Amino acid sequence: MNEVKNYFKMWLIPLLLVMIMAGCEDRNAIMYPPVITTPTVTATNPVDLSTSVPFNQNITATFSEAMDSSTITSATFTLMQGSSFVSGTVSYTGIIANFSPSSNLEANTTYIATMTTMAKSLAGVALKNNYVWSFTTGAAAAIVPPAVTYTDPVNGATSVPINQKIAATFSVEMDASTVTTSTFTLLHGTSAVSGFVSYSGTTAIFAPSSNLVPNTAYTATITNATKDLAGNAMATDYVWSFTTGPTAVVTPPTVSSTDPINGEIGVPFNQKIAAAFSKTMDATTITASTFTLTQGTNSVSGFVSYSGTTAIFAPAANLLPNTSYKATITTGAKDLAGNALASNYVWNFTTGAAAVITPPTVSFTDPANAEVGVALNQKVAATFSKTMDASTITTATFTLKQGTTSVSGFVSYTGTTATFVPLSNLAPNATYSAAITTGAKDLAGNALVNDYLWSFTTGSAIVVTPSYGKFNKSC
Repeated sequence: MNEVKNYFKMWLIPLLLVMIMAGCEDRNAIMYPPVITTPTVTATNPVDLSTSVPFNQNITATFSEAMDSSTITSATFTLMQGSSFVSGTVSYTGIIANFSPSSNLEANTTYIATMTTMAKSLAGVALKNNYVWSFTTGAAAAIVPPAVTYTDPVNGATSVPINQKIAATFSVEMDASTVTTSTFTLLHGTSAVSGFVSYSGTTAIFAPSSNLVPNTAYTATITNATKDLAGNAMATDYVWSFTTGPTAVVTPPTVSSTDPINGEIGVPFNQKIAAAFSKTMDATTITASTFTLTQGTNSVSGFVSYSGTTAIFAPAANLLPNTSYKATITTGAKDLAGNALASNYVWNFTTGAAAVITPPTVSFTDPANAEVGVALNQKVAATFSKTMDASTITTATFTLKQGTTSVSGFVSYTGTTATFVPLSNLAPNATYSAAITTGAKDLAGNALVNDYLWSFTTGSAIVVTPSYGKFNKSC
């Protein structure tokens, strides 16, 4: 019996030690602090130091993460003119806070907006510092209705991946509270598709709750209940359709070009940083968290915007001259099917000693000025002398008219080329005038010196484009 007891004791002590150590390990694991991020303001509208702001515009601030809506109030989001507080109401949708003045602002007047450190994330983490920006109103109100300038899929698209989200880009920033599943819908026949709507920058995204049905026609609609920050509604509902293909898309997106390019030197220190993707991205994943700029170990403060297929990082202040910087787009950036970059995309550049003040120019157009016999299904393209700020290339700055009648269409921008795509074929044997206004700016904020105008006349035929090129362009 004693032998049995001794045998039991021999194994009992090591067993207890193992159990104690295991218990300690569990307690240590529980004590590891969670990863907590500090929220930041990543974008505002108007931007800091803006001028000629419409005096009927709401003021917005976009955060780096979802915030506790109970902390986004008229006490934490304020607007002042001089020492006087401006009366207004504050709302919060998605990651965007909206200050709506009770009445129009004063014309030609400077205002200061503040988001205080009482604004907190869902984890209870407050802004590190008050975020303050200013702007000056102009002499006029904004009365031009907003428009949809680009969609993905485009109208009439076929073989759309069944796992793709539906995106629509507007001509101006919209009131996020009006961009919802009530105003952005997707139908399969007469049946509504269940999904979620998000809004970031100027892009709304409808994310179906599950994959779409293969080889099936869908109709997307954005209603005229959607409004911009001045309260202007779309003139009409915007409707487009597409047909799915048989499969989902799993190919990851890539960064196809950057400006500055990797290893570039002598970069103007007032330049924004741009990256173009191989496909349309989910705008809600292109943020200051996924597109960063660093100088050594120091993060550069700035704002991130996304339009078409181009993301832009706008530093909050000029970069340092003759200094090396590293830009990164992380795998948190995803396309509309939810596919992430395969790996972080990193590139480096070095600034020069000067800012760039040379204005951009339009160097080439298609059709050319005074061209005749232009195909009825022709897109209208303009190539610039340098990379432009994609957010300034819209249907507001790139227009097409037949006489005094505006042509409906959407605008895209890739590389250095802007393209106006009419929603339907042009009229035969008709003269059209195209214009790019001084609202179009390069990455340093330099605008065209003058509006660029050109005209062309259509023929009576369309272009058929086989795999080996164009033919039948003559009338």
